[in-house]
Amino acid sequence: MKKQKKCLPKPLCTILALALLLLPGAGRAGSTIQDVRDTVRVIPIKLDTEAQVPIQKGEVLKLLKLYHDNANACSWNEYLAFEPCPREAALLCAVPFRDTQGKEYSLRDAPHDGEDALTTVGFYTVQSAQGRWNLFMIRMERPLGDSTYAKTETTAHVSLFRLAPHDTDGATPENNYFEEIATLPMGGYCNSTVALASFLKQPLPPGTAPDGCMQGQ
Repeated sequence: MKKQKKCLPKPLCTILALALLLLPGAGRAGSTIQDVRDTVRVIPIKLDTEAQVPIQKGEVLKLLKLYHDNANACSWNEYLAFEPCPREAALLCAVPFRDTQGKEYSLRDAPHDGEDALTTVGFYTVQSAQGRWNLFMIRMERPLGDSTYAKTETTAHVSLFRLAPHDTDGATPENNYFEEIATLPMGGYCNSTVALASFLKQPLPPGTAPDGCMQGQ
């Protein structure tokens, strides 16, 4: 008997399905949003400091995670992505992260003291039963709120970014970029890492506190 794959939460499945169907070269004949949504798989990419991720045409995307130590709860990680340059494969070109307005920005997290993380970042390979796949960056963040305590529950938002090709006329090829496709509210959380794991229906990373909320606050 063929093992049935579990679908992710419906909002995430729907968004990822739409994104996969919009990929260049994605076959639409004989498949529907429902077909893709019900068989979407999300595979986390292990990124301690560096990861190599195969992408189209046998190329490899390089991911870096750089720790910035402020010797306090405001320390953070910066995330960078590189791929072979379109016009000179021996060189590496930066793969930018762009919001819905097309503006580039620096991608960073905010782990705070670990129990009450404010921003959590993860990279995932997303694959459908039809064989279509893409690389996604998913960011979960929540505001500090009005309280002076980060452990106070605030509304978390999840943002999904997919690796996308630049439009080109063929004369001046450009490298890929991470395109923001959606941001959704996730409800109240005291830890963005817990919120992300809950959203993806995946286990918490080792050492993550299951509840960063201050009791009685």
